[in-house]
Amino acid sequence: MTVGQRIKAARKHAGMTQQQLETAAGLPKKILYQWETGQRTPNALHVNAIARTLDILVPELMGFSVKECFEYANLAREEQNKMVEACIKASAADFVFRSLPENEAALLVFYRSLSNETKEMIDLFIETYNNK
Repeated sequence: MTVGQRIKAARKHAGMTQQQLETAAGLPKKILYQWETGQRTPNALHVNAIARTLDILVPELMGFSVKECFEYANLAREEQNKMVEACIKASAADFVFRSLPENEAALLVFYRSLSNETKEMIDLFIETYNNK
């Protein structure tokens, strides 16, 4: 389940429409539709605003277990924000990967399978090529 799907489920559980949640959380109009359909991924500030509005923990929206939610609640605010950012980046990276053309996705999968030494050589080649 994606972040957007969890937001939708939490919103419906709270008995709110997209417009009501957008207004209550101070979100831009029509943004929930984009998140809930997987067209975009919310940033940490928006996830925090939604969680506060729906009175749930951020990790719950991110798909963590109850135990992980309790651990999150005991973290300092700065650590909570770092955790949220990491989750959102991972979700955004997954979204970007799924939206790549098939041949580019295949290249990325191949690149990930290479040794670190080979990746460094390719990165150096690309950097040199781009600086010409």
